[in-house]
Amino acid sequence: MGCGASGGKSGEAEPAKEEVKAPALKVDPAKFKSAFKKGGFQGGSGSMAWLSDTQLLFISSDSLLEVLDVATMTATALESGYHSVVASADGKMYALTKGPEVVIKKADHSDVATIATQFEAVGAVAFSPDGKHLAVNAGYKGKIVKIFAMDGAEVGKVEGEKDGLDLPYWYDNETLFMASAWMLYAYSLAKKSQVKWELPTGSFNGTSFTILKSKKIVTGNDKGTAHFLTWDGTTFAVEKDVKFHPHSGPGNLQVFPDEQTVLYEKEGGGHFQVTTFERFWEKQVLARGECEEDDLPSVGSVLMNPAGTFVATAGFAGLEVFALGYAAPAAAAPAV
Repeated sequence: MGCGASGGKSGEAEPAKEEVKAPALKVDPAKFKSAFKKGGFQGGSGSMAWLSDTQLLFISSDSLLEVLDVATMTATALESGYHSVVASADGKMYALTKGPEVVIKKADHSDVATIATQFEAVGAVAFSPDGKHLAVNAGYKGKIVKIFAMDGAEVGKVEGEKDGLDLPYWYDNETLFMASAWMLYAYSLAKKSQVKWELPTGSFNGTSFTILKSKKIVTGNDKGTAHFLTWDGTTFAVEKDVKFHPHSGPGNLQVFPDEQTVLYEKEGGGHFQVTTFERFWEKQVLARGECEEDDLPSVGSVLMNPAGTFVATAGFAGLEVFALGYAAPAAAAPAV
């Protein structure tokens, strides 16, 4: 199948026709175009964060923080010396990691505070939805996550067991989720207590989390399966599993604003694929280049802007931003 071709059925069992309720996919592969490239991130982490639908913060070569205005596709250098960047949900603040410190800034790039974590190095950072707290992981796969208020005061701590903790994700303003290879942890900021839960089958190793508006939890990257979980405040439960591929992916899973359509990358690289949670046996290919699918290396990270109009990729090859286009909605059936 050539570059840009739409994928058909890929071996997954298709439900009976009467079970199909979701609308057809609306992403138009012909409108998926590369809009910006910046090569070579030697010495940079490739970390990035959407400050708004039109502003992308990213760490490029030599630990340089830059901001891309997608309206003009112009990148502006800000300052150097940082390893990673993350933005608050409302886009009013962002945080930068620098050794054992986290530097918090406003959207206008003015300083808010610098948090001394007492870690040897900082790994992942995540703002609570209301922007009042910051979860900070102790280095890559560290076993401790600390929670800080914006004034730098430590207000909570999560301790993993033998396996290191992956990225922290906020379920709401009071609850923080973290995963190790086999365990999912939930920490209550109000109760100052944590709950751990083991996935009945499979693992959380290297997983990503998406918290939907419905408060369903979607995890990916477990042998081709996305798990839908629920949380009742005391324990987790598996609602359903969606099998994307027999063995690989879905890596870098990104959920569109409709919370049904998803973009992902098969493990090992290749073009992006788009499907829905309800019709996951139907896939579209979004071509990342002119070469064959198997010759494309995996990107380090993928991040869609809140509006679902651009998707950015970052890795050793550099930064690339793609514009997403949508097919016109189907005409309504005439009244009988």
